[in-house]
Amino acid sequence: MPSQFASGSSRLTSHTKSFFDDVIQAYKADGVRKVMIVGHADSSGSARANQHLSELRAMAVAREFKREGYPASLIYYQGAGESEPVADNATAQGRAKNRRVEIVDANSVHDLALAKRFSIVESRVRLKKVEQSKAQKHKEVLKPVVHPVTAINIPGSNSILPFHGTPYRGQKLVISGYTAGNTEKSASSGIAEIVISSMIGTAHASESDLIPAFPDDDMAVSGAIKRLDGKGKSKDLYTPDDYLPGYYRQPVYTYLSGDAFFFLVPVSVLQEEILVDQKPIMAAYKRYDGKGDKPDVRLHGTARLYVSDNRMLYRWKADKAVAKKTGIMGLDMVLPKFNKTAFNKTHSQSLDAFVYYLKKSKLQVSKIQLKLKLYKESNIKWRI
Repeated sequence: MPSQFASGSSRLTSHTKSFFDDVIQAYKADGVRKVMIVGHADSSGSARANQHLSELRAMAVAREFKREGYPASLIYYQGAGESEPVADNATAQGRAKNRRVEIVDANSVHDLALAKRFSIVESRVRLKKVEQSKAQKHKEVLKPVVHPVTAINIPGSNSILPFHGTPYRGQKLVISGYTAGNTEKSASSGIAEIVISSMIGTAHASESDLIPAFPDDDMAVSGAIKRLDGKGKSKDLYTPDDYLPGYYRQPVYTYLSGDAFFFLVPVSVLQEEILVDQKPIMAAYKRYDGKGDKPDVRLHGTARLYVSDNRMLYRWKADKAVAKKTGIMGLDMVLPKFNKTAFNKTHSQSLDAFVYYLKKSKLQVSKIQLKLKLYKESNIKWRI
């Protein structure tokens, strides 16, 4: 179908309902088994609103399955938001295609994991093809990229941790790259541009391939997989071997002046450079004695991954409520890629990072070193 849903709507029209009813009858004729209904949205509106809207779309189709006699215990659903586009969001036709629901066979955890990974990778490939075609069309227009930076000013906010940086004026840890797992919102101009400088090296990218400035990054959110009867338990879909070496539920941490300390966990990246845990938690300590004391605050937030050359930029942004309360806005860190042969002993790896925070209500940035603990490889093969 060219369009399954109207913009901003989760209502099944008579035409859409008839279409899905035909699909449901085909499933029933072929034998009732587990299915997962995945809702999607275009990039209009905020990322969080789009995730909620996409989940409502998935639920609408999931309830049609139930109404047609499917057991609720066999129906799973997920709102993937704007994170898995199949077309260019810069056009009305592309946005219409992205407002959709997909149905996935989910008979086993392994099959479900493979299906989700395939869907994410395919979405990324399709969008990159769109952008490459757009770049060819406009290859005669080449100019340096200058992005205006959104100002942040939260009255009465100061960081609870002692960071020592400078006012934020658009500094970036990594300039260029492409999104991994979650695709960047498409640029409306369609102009191919050259990135002149990068910490990782000179790169060429279309505007939508550029890593946005930290304050301007509206991070696409993909929701959890749920079961329609409400009794589905959270379960890791992947095995440790599915992850990039060194990035299986890892914590990253650092010590600051005055015995302050924070860590972020989990940092998990699949072999295909896809982010698994989109909502890691930061635990912050004003004074840390290393004896299991409780953190002063736990900050919830959202993560996304960008790939640039042979490194990855991992970005984490705190939720607005905790950012206002703690003055900690988020961080960018560069993740190197490791070979398994690197784990012949347990050691800590230093990571370049920027931390973004508030001082007298103004956005500041500080370059810091984070630690990633890498453990010696064992012969144990863990299973779900």
